[in-house]
Amino acid sequence: MPYIAKAILGPASNNPAIHLCCDAYLAMFQACLAAGDGNVFSVLDAEKAYRAAMPPLSGHQNICDFIACTAHGISIGAINSTQANQFFAAAKTAQVLLHNQPAAPDSPSSASPEKPKKKGNKFVKTSLNREI
Repeated sequence: MPYIAKAILGPASNNPAIHLCCDAYLAMFQACLAAGDGNVFSVLDAEKAYRAAMPPLSGHQNICDFIACTAHGISIGAINSTQANQFFAAAKTAQVLLHNQPAAPDSPSSASPEKPKKKGNKFVKTSLNREI
């Protein structure tokens, strides 16, 4: 088993996200073997555990870690080429959306409530849901 662990972690073990994915892989693989599953089913379940442990696509660092986990997953066989293409496309989309987010307001107090709008001779409800 130490050989498998070394092969799964490889030189990328200094990345905490990759380490987490590899730990999930190894834990599932060992649990399946202990439960009497064969090697093939143990590996398939371990691959699923690896993918399930990947970071969410939110925030710059998570997106970078997701890409790193995908690349490492390809190298150890936990992610196939079809999945890799989908994962890289999702990461690219997340990165674009992250950079295109509107700027947040400076503070909540700086946002002024919507002023009432006059329609004909009557005022209409504002965003505060009051008639004025």
